[in-house]
Amino acid sequence: MELNVRLFAGLREALRRERLAVSLPEGSCVRDLVARLAQEHPALAPHAGRFAVAVNLAIAPPEHVLAAGDEIALLPPVGGGSTSDSPPADAPPTDDLVELVKGPIDLAKLVAFATHPGAGGISIFMGTARDVHEGKDVLRLEYEAYEDMALASFREIAKATREKVPATKRIAISHRLGLCPIGEASVIVVASCPHRTQSFDACRFAIDELKAKAPIWKKELLAEGGARWVENKEAR
Repeated sequence: MELNVRLFAGLREALRRERLAVSLPEGSCVRDLVARLAQEHPALAPHAGRFAVAVNLAIAPPEHVLAAGDEIALLPPVGGGSTSDSPPADAPPTDDLVELVKGPIDLAKLVAFATHPGAGGISIFMGTARDVHEGKDVLRLEYEAYEDMALASFREIAKATREKVPATKRIAISHRLGLCPIGEASVIVVASCPHRTQSFDACRFAIDELKAKAPIWKKELLAEGGARWVENKEAR
């Protein structure tokens, strides 16, 4: 069977292409795919054991059997993955806003969306681009995402947040893609609940899950020249 594999971030740059074509026997699994890719593409060697394989927008275990037509992607270690692309089962879609944007994030829009007559507290987390990281001066950031899977993970995070904090009224999650100048927001999470402690908890849980699971990658463009992909310490 013929398979196409998408590449992102550091893996895309290492192999200098966005997709790989792979031929495998019927009944092959993810483990077989990884072995074949390592055999055919030596440039993957430095990344061995450090990337996940997503099949149809979900992280797949090594024994997962592949089929022709599967959407397959290799995910570098700067991000994780999600397990579902379904909206929350216990809330209508209008109670969650999830988006990826190219350009500045509209905070006012997110707060307006999260405003609810039953909410006495609205908490906001805003992650901004900083100019120094691990002793290196940073000129700007650049974000890349496996977009369909990232949006699916946002919806799963919203669902998990409601399970963690059942009083949550509305959740908004927005992440910037492309170039992000120093001082500007790269990600914003807004959560509204009846009480402030609940909204604090919901907002903290959602951003922690996003950092750990969403397939989004960050590149730092350095003042000394060059650039580097940065791994999320929370990624799992």
